[in-house]
Amino acid sequence: MTCVIWLFVIPFVVFAPLDDYLIENVFSWLPDWFFQARFMENLGQYSTASLLLMLILLWVVAVPGPLTEELYYRGYLLPRMSRLGKWAPLVNAVLFSLYHFAIPWQNPGRIIGFLPMTYAVWWKKNVRLGIIVHCGVIVISFLLQTLGIVALLFLSPA
Repeated sequence: MTCVIWLFVIPFVVFAPLDDYLIENVFSWLPDWFFQARFMENLGQYSTASLLLMLILLWVVAVPGPLTEELYYRGYLLPRMSRLGKWAPLVNAVLFSLYHFAIPWQNPGRIIGFLPMTYAVWWKKNVRLGIIVHCGVIVISFLLQTLGIVALLFLSPA
């Protein structure tokens, strides 16, 4: 549970100002639609059908995506990095973060956010811990996004 809370607080609260700074100053050349936060702020401009399709797709990847990432990064790759010793979890967390190449402004928060969980998986030699934490965070995050979209679709005045 501590890892789940850590994964919410670090990337989404502590590093949110850094994400905004990087978006505005380093990645400002990207179009506005590229940024998820701006998408969530402007939900009203999308059709109901588009939002419902997005919700369906969101939930289709809610568990298989992070499950696959954990099986590869913590289940397969991390044990094979043993020659790096205590640095293996750090290198693994950095590689995992860089793999999310479509959202590079989140790398600092993602690395710091996933580092305790990666060290816990490495120390306990139990990938199930990573699967539970990662899938849990994604499901909670997607649930919050779903609530925002559902509120817009069904609770806002027409």
